[in-house]
Amino acid sequence: MEDLKYESRLWLRRMRPVCVILGVLLLTVYVGTYCHLRSRGLAEAKRYHGEGLLHVSSDELFQDYDEDRYDALMMTHFNRASFFAPINWVDRTFCGGQGRVSGFMRWSKTERPSVAP
Repeated sequence: MEDLKYESRLWLRRMRPVCVILGVLLLTVYVGTYCHLRSRGLAEAKRYHGEGLLHVSSDELFQDYDEDRYDALMMTHFNRASFFAPINWVDRTFCGGQGRVSGFMRWSKTERPSVAP
């Protein structure tokens, strides 16, 4: 029985660095993906004179307007916004970042189709 406890502790001790490295890699991917989406989203918001962070490509969103496709892309936007909410909070609180886009009513209508209410 003592040997089993010792072996399990030894296994945990050996796996700890692997878990730490895996956690750091996942955190790096999480932050890197957020930074990519943030830079693209803010550039597109500036182009369309909008406010907020859009988590999907506006070119894809406004191209060939189809209600089902638009709804699917908006669902993707809100899912990504929920997934990145913790890091977005850090960005807004400490770095002066913007929150997510909740709608497109205030975005410029010059380059996008009108959206039915």
